[in-house]
Amino acid sequence: MEVVLVVQPDQLAETLPTFRNLLTGYSFQTGETYAEYRPGDRIAKYGLGALVLGGAAVGAAKLGLFAWLAVFLKKGWKLVVVAFAAVASFFKKMFSGRSAKTSEPSEPKQV
Repeated sequence: MEVVLVVQPDQLAETLPTFRNLLTGYSFQTGETYAEYRPGDRIAKYGLGALVLGGAAVGAAKLGLFAWLAVFLKKGWKLVVVAFAAVASFFKKMFSGRSAKTSEPSEPKQV
């Protein structure tokens, strides 16, 4: 465990003894330390990344962002499909190597 004391520099001398006094009686509950792990103890089925992403999803749900997205997709799904088709067409033209205009060398005109 790590504890960080955040205090103004001029108050450190008077705060530090109180801080140290608070930490002297701290200890983990018996059977709850990492050193006391026994095979068969329950462990999480997901990692830290899932906790972070799950927290973000819960926050978005609380703010109503998923409801807004559902309403947008319900009402504007045709617009999304048309936009996707336009972007796909753009990239197809860009990467196909053909240009819209075929340029042929023109003969010089004599005056």
